[in-house]
Amino acid sequence: MLKNITSYHHERVNGKGYPHKLKGSQIPIESKIVAVADVFDAMSNPRPYHKGRSIEETFEHLQSNIGILFDSDCVNALLERKEEVFEIKKIFVSKEYNLPIHS
Repeated sequence: MLKNITSYHHERVNGKGYPHKLKGSQIPIESKIVAVADVFDAMSNPRPYHKGRSIEETFEHLQSNIGILFDSDCVNALLERKEEVFEIKKIFVSKEYNLPIHS
């Protein structure tokens, strides 16, 4: 399972990911799940190259890329738990970064 996650979480459901250009059902489910989690984390948290986007902006990005970059079941599973995500984020948001929870 860890090999699948590390090897294929940059594959995209439309076949334009890397390293193997796998498409749709060729991509292991655990890799599809981690792809959504990885992008959510990267977009909604500060990085040296950006301040981080709001959770709502991140959700919009994920939703608008269903069937292109991301598996619909994986994105929808996260979106169905939005309120829990907001609650968890409140615990971990650093006041140092002053990130928006809601836009």
